[in-house]
Amino acid sequence: MKPIAILTSDWHLWPNAPSYRREEEDWFSVYRRVFERMSFFQKRFDIPVLVAGDIFDSYNANPETINFLIENLPDRCYAIPGQHDLQNHVLENIRKTAFWTVVKSGKMTLLDETALGFQRHAFQMGRNLRVWGYGWECSTNDLFPEKQENTINIAVCHRYICSSKEDSYQGCSEDKFVSKLEKEFWFFDLCVFGDNHIPFKSGKFINCGTLLCRKRDEDPLKAGFWLLMEDLSVKRVLTVWKDDKYTEDESVKIQKKNFYSEFLDSLKTENLEKFDFEWEIKKECESRDNPKITETVNSIFTKHKEK
Repeated sequence: MKPIAILTSDWHLWPNAPSYRREEEDWFSVYRRVFERMSFFQKRFDIPVLVAGDIFDSYNANPETINFLIENLPDRCYAIPGQHDLQNHVLENIRKTAFWTVVKSGKMTLLDETALGFQRHAFQMGRNLRVWGYGWECSTNDLFPEKQENTINIAVCHRYICSSKEDSYQGCSEDKFVSKLEKEFWFFDLCVFGDNHIPFKSGKFINCGTLLCRKRDEDPLKAGFWLLMEDLSVKRVLTVWKDDKYTEDESVKIQKKNFYSEFLDSLKTENLEKFDFEWEIKKECESRDNPKITETVNSIFTKHKEK
């Protein structure tokens, strides 16, 4: 079973580290490492990257931040804007944003062209994958074509949803629970959401969650992105790293101790036939010609095998 897409959202790219990560000397280098990991899967399987909004922390990101993203963005990137990407949170203002600059650079494709005054349409990705984009709080009251056999229809949306009290906030309205969304999203085989920073999968609804742990209330061992498999199952790829720096409390220290096994669990190969993660990662490390990195990775694999 191979991946057919990468699902991600809520990058909140910004040049300065948030207070919880203020010990990081180079905040861009943290993102660069994550984009390299994402690009590894994208290139290995030649799959699209679907981004469900909030790429930037603010619509008016500075030139340095925009240039960094253009230089490090994975290939075949398709995105919708979230409220943080839009001036005054208005979709029609998209031409006034850093998001639009990246689109105009050719490194990213806008999935929701209603922002430009065009009619919404599906983007064909491969023989049987059709993706429909819905920017910040757009409704899905479209007239859909007749479903085609062996075609997977995916909605990519930026809207707060939740599946239970554990992944919602106190006082969250009932209409945000996925149990209330089945009727609205009847046409789609899979629905990908951004905005809620807690990742989850509930039936055909997938919430991407935050790409990086940026705040104290975000779990480093949940931050990451999803690999979408051919059978529409998903596999979480974590973005936590042993050298990550936090303004730590004891709970974070305990979580970091569990990093090795959690990271390797995210790379289990049971759904990726004939793909040797250990070999691929060691090869990547050796290509960097850094003995310290190679030694660290070999140690991780050794500790995991001893358990």
